[in-house]
Amino acid sequence: MVLIWCAATATAAFLALAAIMLVSLLQLKRKLGRMEEGAAELQRETLLLLKELRQASGSAAETAASVNRQLARADKLFAAVEELGDAAMHAAAAASRITAAIGEKASRQVEQAVNSRQKQIGEALELAELGWAAWTWWRSKNIPTARSPECQTHDVGHDKI
Repeated sequence: MVLIWCAATATAAFLALAAIMLVSLLQLKRKLGRMEEGAAELQRETLLLLKELRQASGSAAETAASVNRQLARADKLFAAVEELGDAAMHAAAAASRITAAIGEKASRQVEQAVNSRQKQIGEALELAELGWAAWTWWRSKNIPTARSPECQTHDVGHDKI
């Protein structure tokens, strides 16, 4: 009977061990299922993040290309401004040369006119001086108020005649 009891105990122990192993395998299967679901979720999120990253990188590439185009335009603008400044400098230099040439020509013509007409200019100045003297003499004789005391006291800032 001991043998039956030993066999029964061994069988019970084997069945208990088998049941524990089955329960453990079921729990392990559930955990693996949850891990598989988590891995699948992680994979979906990773794919979404990769998709967003690709869109962002595409957008960044477009932005970089746009900035590059704008920089190229700015370079062209700066080059145009530089050319405009050079043109303005050349125009100013040309205007300066023209002004100098005109001034020299006018100076030569005035000198020539003065040299050729010096006698006539002297006569004109003498006539002007004679006319001025005659006018001041006539005014002093014909305008009696010019010598009155009222006029002489209020002559601040005025020429005396």
